[in-house]
Amino acid sequence: MAEQTFPGDPEVIKTLQFAMQAEAQMNLQYRMDWRSLKFMGIKKTAKKIKKLGDLSHWIMAKASSRIMFLGGKPALETLQYAYSS
Repeated sequence: MAEQTFPGDPEVIKTLQFAMQAEAQMNLQYRMDWRSLKFMGIKKTAKKIKKLGDLSHWIMAKASSRIMFLGGKPALETLQYAYSS
């Protein structure tokens, strides 16, 4: 059975795409911090940072799911940061 889509407001889709892009950046940063902390032997803090990375990944997946439901493209490369000129 094919997944249904709902014609969404382009502004909502754009906002979700921006949120997904921000979460992707945070996820990458958390993963890099986790590896650094683990390497330095700070295991308790590394474990907490890893959980934040997992949460960021989950939020990114949810945003992607919502974007597709609304008929948008979840691709990260379709966006530019709001503050870039």
